Amino acid sequence: MAAPESVTLRNLNGKWTLNKNMSFHIQELLKQQDVGFILRNIVNLSSVHLDVKTSTIEGDVLKIEIDQRAGPKSTNEKRHTDYQWRDHYDILFGNVKGRTRLIKWDEVEDEELRKAWGSAEGEKHGWHKFPEDQELLQSYVESTDSDWIANQIWGFDEIDGERRHVRVTVIRKGTAHTSGKLVYDYDGK
Repeated sequence: MAAPESVTLRNLNGKWTLNKNMSFHIQELLKQQDVGFILRNIVNLSSVHLDVKTSTIEGDVLKIEIDQRAGPKSTNEKRHTDYQWRDHYDILFGNVKGRTRLIKWDEVEDEELRKAWGSAEGEKHGWHKFPEDQELLQSYVESTDSDWIANQIWGFDEIDGERRHVRVTVIRKGTAHTSGKLVYDYDGK
C-alpha cells in the first residue's frame, strides 16, 4: 500500500512490509554483509515486517525505534539523528557501530548512493522522482566483526504512481561494493 503524505521521516510511525517485487539486490546486499546462506534464505522466503516508532528528543533530534521481523528472527534498532556513533548488536549483522542524520539530496556525498537511487534497475519499476526537495535520512554503519561498511539513504519515491518508503543502500567490503534499493509497503498504524 502507498504511504500517505502525512507519513514522513519525522513521522514514520506505523507498520511496514518489505516489497520484494519492487526491491532489488537484497540477497547480494546480505551476502556482502557476511550474512550466512541459511539466514539469507530465511529472509528470502519470509516476509520482512517493520514496526516503527518515531519521537523527537533533545530539540530537533529524532529517535527512531524499529522492531524488525523476518520469519522466526527479530531484532530491534534504535537510531538517533544526532550523527553520534552508537554501538549495536544485530542478529543478522553482528556487532556494528553506526550513526544517523537528516540531510538533503545535495548533501549526499556518496556517488554510488546517488547512482543507486536513479539506477536502470529502478527505471524498470517506474522510479523517476529524485528526492531533491525532500528531507532524507542517512544511516552509516560499520561492522566491528568484519570489514564491511553500509551507507544508506532513506526517503520516499514515487513508484508506479504511488508514494513508497525506500532505502537505497551501498555496501562496501574491501574494494568491492554492492548497491540495492529496498521498497516498503505501508500497512498502517
